[in-house]
Amino acid sequence: MLDPDSPRPAPPLDALQLRLLPVADLFMVLMWSRPASGTLRDTPVTLASILLGLVTFGVVGAASIGLLGHVLGGGHPLWLVVVLLGLVVAVGALVVSVFGVRQRLLARGAAR
Repeated sequence: MLDPDSPRPAPPLDALQLRLLPVADLFMVLMWSRPASGTLRDTPVTLASILLGLVTFGVVGAASIGLLGHVLGGGHPLWLVVVLLGLVVAVGALVVSVFGVRQRLLARGAAR
């Protein structure tokens, strides 16, 4: 059995993850979900976070695009602020999900 106090090895990183890391870390901070280490560089993204990010991307992204259609069709222009915030949340959630999936793929490859 693993000792919960023993340090775990950092998940592997590649060039794509290094590019996504600042956005993923910022998104986690903005969502008040910052890992204990302070960064996803050395913290595994959980399966729940990956799935939640994908669902958030789909739901919030679709709602934002729908609302954009309303704004472009003559809706009040202040709704554009909501659209932009929604798109930022959707993209941030997708970045965390992609980062986490990449972590898992690299860890699986390293274990072989």
